[in-house]
Amino acid sequence: MKASCENLVLKPEQKVALTELINIGVGRAAGVLNDMLSARVSLAVPNIEIIRSSQLGENLPQLVGQKLSTVSMNFSGSFSGFSSLIFPPDSAGQLVSRLVGEDAAEGSMDSVTTSTLTEVGNILINGIMGSMGNVLGERLNYTVPSYNLIEVENIMETGGVEKGSVMLLAETKFDIRDFSIQGHVILVFEIESFSGLLKLIDGIQKS
Repeated sequence: MKASCENLVLKPEQKVALTELINIGVGRAAGVLNDMLSARVSLAVPNIEIIRSSQLGENLPQLVGQKLSTVSMNFSGSFSGFSSLIFPPDSAGQLVSRLVGEDAAEGSMDSVTTSTLTEVGNILINGIMGSMGNVLGERLNYTVPSYNLIEVENIMETGGVEKGSVMLLAETKFDIRDFSIQGHVILVFEIESFSGLLKLIDGIQKS
């Protein structure tokens, strides 16, 4: 029987542990991004919820109706799913301009925009998932990151997740202050393997 939002609830200590794991990864990746941009990256504590994938737009209402620049990567191992780095059009253009030193057209799919945002996404996603794997003592396999210009309602399709499925949404915001750049990192776990992740977390807390 498939898991559902109604019968899968995070214990407070599990939510704290997941938040800390994600914070560690984002913090390490932000250090690399700091060096790339020569600017301070400010991070927000992740907000973790269990939702249905069809509710993603409701949980990110500020992104609805926009063409978003996304970098997505699937991961598999003891726990599976996919992660996405999401930028609104203005932030995507400013970030590319900051990194390559030239203007990038809003919503552009040119090779400079694609390769630059894919590199940033690869750094952040690998930082998060790599840290989670290291802390939990688990090896994860990754697919090659892919860049898409897509609406928030269709992001699940990039990871092969059906709209009616159940997910763990771990959203964290980061701002590159002097440049008004804001992004969202979303982690989506296959709910059938999520219990395995929680068991690993419980085991670390007991040790």
